[in-house]
Parts: sequence; structure tokens; C-alpha cells
Amino acid sequence: MRVTIESVLDPASGLVEFQSELGASRGRWAGAMPVPGTTYFVEFDVNKVLTVGTDFVVVDDVDQPSIGGDGDRSVLIGILERIEDDGIVIFRLGKCLIMLEVEGAPLTKGACVRVGPVHLSLSDMNY
Repeated sequence: MRVTIESVLDPASGLVEFQSELGASRGRWAGAMPVPGTTYFVEFDVNKVLTVGTDFVVVDDVDQPSIGGDGDRSVLIGILERIEDDGIVIFRLGKCLIMLEVEGAPLTKGACVRVGPVHLSLSDMNY
């Protein structure tokens, strides 16, 4: 996904504030610190097992993918694209696909889901 780094909030932890076509939030930058005001193509990663009904919730009243913030964590809304037998799901956030590990109740492919709030990692795909 294409994001513009608005600011580096904490160089020691890599915490950055970013803007994308789907909204703004904060995340931890992996690697050398980005330059504020610069646009990057990034891969998002969530380094935790999500629980259905807690931080992976089916939502019915949303028709647009989005990225939002909750302090230093992010809330993502998108579509459940694919479900694997081992608890891995493919989550579509606009044009971006994110692989997530989920546990809990059965899921339905094509459902609109809210992920988060979660700590989001961003990796520069062109590095």
C-alpha cells in the first residue's frame, strides 16, 4: 500500500504516523527510519494471533475499507478474502492483501471485518 510518512514520533521504537488513501494511523517502521513527507510502498504486518469477536470482528454497517487510529494502534476495516484450514486468513484492505492468523469461531469468506485495535508494522517494499 502507498503511504506518506507524516512524522517519526519515536525513532527508538520506530513509531511513525502515516497517511494513506484509506485513512491515517500510526505504526512501527521496520528498518532504517523513513523520511517525513516521503511516500513509500509498504507491506503491513500484524504480529499477533487475532481472536474472533475481540480484535477480529464481523461488521455489517461498513461499505468502505478504511484505516484509522486508536492511540498507537490501528483499526483496519476490509474484506475476508480467503480462509485456510490452519487459522491463516487473507484480509483485503483496499488493493492490499494482509496475511493474518486468527483463532475462534468459524468465519465466512467475503465478510466485512474490523481488525484491531492492533499494533501495525510497516515494511518498505522497495528496500
